[in-house]
Amino acid sequence: MIDTLHFLHQDFIVPVVIGAFLLFIVFVWKEWYLPIRIKFYVHVLIALVTLISLAMLALKPMIWSSSQTNSGVLLTENFQKERLDSLNREYKNLKVIPYKVNQPIGKVLDSISSLFVLGNGLRSFDFWQLKKLPTNYVGAVIPKGIIKLNYPKEISVGEQWIVRGSYNAPKIGHQLLLTDSSGKEIDSVQMDKAERTDFELSANVKVRGKYVYKILEKDSLGNRIATESLPIQVLPRKKLQILMVNSFPTFESKYLKNFLAEVGNELTVRSQLTRGKFKFEYFNTERRPFYSFSKKQLEPIDLMIIDANSYVNLSTMSLQTIEQAIQRDGLGVLLLPDEGFFKLPVKTSNFEFLREKSSRITLDQWPKLSWEKYPYIFKEGLRLEKVHRSDETLLTAYHSMGRGRIGTTVIQNSYRLLLAGNSEVYRTFWSETISAFSKRRESLAEWSSGSEFVFVDEPFPFEIRTAFEDPQAIGAHGGIPLMQNPDIGALWSGITYPGNTGWQRIKLENDSVATLDYYVMDSTKWKSITAYKTRAENKRQFNSIADVTANRKTLTPLNRLWFFLIFILGQGYLWFAAKLNSL
Repeated sequence: MIDTLHFLHQDFIVPVVIGAFLLFIVFVWKEWYLPIRIKFYVHVLIALVTLISLAMLALKPMIWSSSQTNSGVLLTENFQKERLDSLNREYKNLKVIPYKVNQPIGKVLDSISSLFVLGNGLRSFDFWQLKKLPTNYVGAVIPKGIIKLNYPKEISVGEQWIVRGSYNAPKIGHQLLLTDSSGKEIDSVQMDKAERTDFELSANVKVRGKYVYKILEKDSLGNRIATESLPIQVLPRKKLQILMVNSFPTFESKYLKNFLAEVGNELTVRSQLTRGKFKFEYFNTERRPFYSFSKKQLEPIDLMIIDANSYVNLSTMSLQTIEQAIQRDGLGVLLLPDEGFFKLPVKTSNFEFLREKSSRITLDQWPKLSWEKYPYIFKEGLRLEKVHRSDETLLTAYHSMGRGRIGTTVIQNSYRLLLAGNSEVYRTFWSETISAFSKRRESLAEWSSGSEFVFVDEPFPFEIRTAFEDPQAIGAHGGIPLMQNPDIGALWSGITYPGNTGWQRIKLENDSVATLDYYVMDSTKWKSITAYKTRAENKRQFNSIADVTANRKTLTPLNRLWFFLIFILGQGYLWFAAKLNSL
């Protein structure tokens, strides 16, 4: 009973109970001297019931009650009329509710016990509106067009820019073309009649700046069917100072050394010949041997690539110096593993691994390419940051140590990609790895956003990591409120709603140099990929909902008329009994 009974005036329970108890004591004292004891007990009982009724009138009690109310159906974009007709036949008084993106659904949800969602579904930022309502996502057909896309939003000058994706239900003879910001065709792919076609387009970008490339779809006659935008920022190439330490040369280190030197990095390679004797190689840099590791020598280094055997055999002093360079100066360390590295204790390797049988795997960026790997995977933790992944499995990862980073990979013998003719894949894999691990350039703010595309009048969430104690973000329409992460004091998050298309910028009031540039599109762009992503998010959000036809429990007020009648009758009896006693 206690669990089912609630009060509207919950905060008044204590004073009401104390007042009623004091009145009851006064009444008992008043009736104590009645000559007939049976009358005393009757009067006391009636007084108790009367006072309880008075307390209930003041507290307004409510109880949970179950009631079968109407079901509803939320119609989102691309819903099928046949499914709506089917639901109408099965459920009586089905309430139809139209859905508009980023608009409140309204109080109509209060009158229904369950909800069906037809079509592509709600956008993820509208899920909160259905938080307390049993919901079943019925779904929609997979849209026709580009439903998956993977491409870097930022690249360096001279790097090859690769756009990968999947096209659902292509028509034979149609083409996808990649054009630059001037409309010049750069690359193209012919679509076959398969149910789904994976495609790859590429371009070499040689001038820094902000651009909007486009993907065009044309039919077999050359007529344009669709046009989609691809914003990209081309940054100046960063030349890194890299130190490579080998206990002995391997094919992996040989090809990696050649790649790092070809792209212009200043590279020093130290290979051990015998105990205390080393061979040094220098590429794009002056001769500067590293016999031991001192703070002064490591200070200009952006990245140290060291094999597992050399790392394990470092002296205690060298290891401490390297760890200090990571924490204080931001040095990046990439550990090239061997079979024994994965068996080392966490204190030594800095990572924990799980053994598995598989020695080959595919990466998310290259789903058709099989990679060779060690029979281990990362045991994931809160501190791990991913670089390469296969579905939910981490393949290359790092964790932060102070201002720097240390990480490794379970991929092995990547040089075989070069021998098999996949040079661009090899270059992209190591470019992403080197970029993720190397020393961060001094910056007052580091921006990030998980949004694939940004659309007009839709929320654009972002994060900023900064040393400023009270950062003030400014967008195109003024200040943007920031919320501090409760666990990481330097991490702040915000949301803005861009009102215009084109390149836009968020900057810090404290420092106008620290900026986040992003491109805003019209909401008519990338409809297929947005629909496919929304469909998947709704299936995850609503696929474990209980029976939507179940009764809905609500708090219902008890009818206070009964308490009022009991109070009047009790008071009337006690008044009449007092009059009889006085006669």
